[in-house]
Amino acid sequence: MFARAIYFSLDTYLLRWIAPVLAPFTAAMAFFLDFDLDEIRKNYPNWTGAVDLFDGVNFYKALLWMAVVTAAGAVYNVMRQKSISKLTKENGALALELGGIAENILSLFEAVLLALASKLDLDEAGTERVSIYVHRPHSASFVPCGRFSHNPNLKKKGRSSLPDGEGCITRAWEEGWHFNNAFPCSTDERAYREYMKDEYNIPRNTTRRMKMKPQLIAAKRVSSYDVPVAVIVVESTQTGGLVEERLKDLLTELADEYGRMLSAVGKYIPDPHSAEEVGL
Repeated sequence: MFARAIYFSLDTYLLRWIAPVLAPFTAAMAFFLDFDLDEIRKNYPNWTGAVDLFDGVNFYKALLWMAVVTAAGAVYNVMRQKSISKLTKENGALALELGGIAENILSLFEAVLLALASKLDLDEAGTERVSIYVHRPHSASFVPCGRFSHNPNLKKKGRSSLPDGEGCITRAWEEGWHFNNAFPCSTDERAYREYMKDEYNIPRNTTRRMKMKPQLIAAKRVSSYDVPVAVIVVESTQTGGLVEERLKDLLTELADEYGRMLSAVGKYIPDPHSAEEVGL
């Protein structure tokens, strides 16, 4: 701790601030080396008081110390800039590495959801979709970490995060299980937007931009050793085909397995800001 305090003082005061300030004083001190104080007193007797201020000053020693500190500051600043440059490169390499890990994890969960879609017998006509959302307590939101549908349009990336307090995800997160197949017809856009606002607290403009307007939703909370970590969501644009009891049994059976998997790799799943930085 003592050594660190000394380093901090040296870094903050001596080398970063004092050294640059001493540079002009060093130049000025060099200017005074050629002055003969006795000769100045003789030629300018009225300057005696001012000249006396410099009595006892060893200009050579003062110049030497100023030069040493200035040089040390210059060397330190050069080394510091090199260190910053090196750290910047290392951070860039680390970001790429983490980006690769995150991309592999997202690919892993896409494969997991493909297997789940097979078990659920999702409609190959592309009316159904399954997704996993990981909860981020620090940002009070859910972040998608995988999505699968036979329909390429429904598989596309949607919102980068969903806030707590909105949607069926929040209902499943709070209650453990949520199922709804009583949506208004999506062709009645106004009624659908009003329903989503009243039932799920989803803003009307958000509903308007949704690529998929489901007629059926099933959502299951996923836990790891009794600690909630995520929500699995199954959606369909049709009211028939998917049966609540079968969905609940299957998702409950798989929830623990998925929970342990998410717990193991969850820290590598990028939040929206990190994902944008690494191009995900």
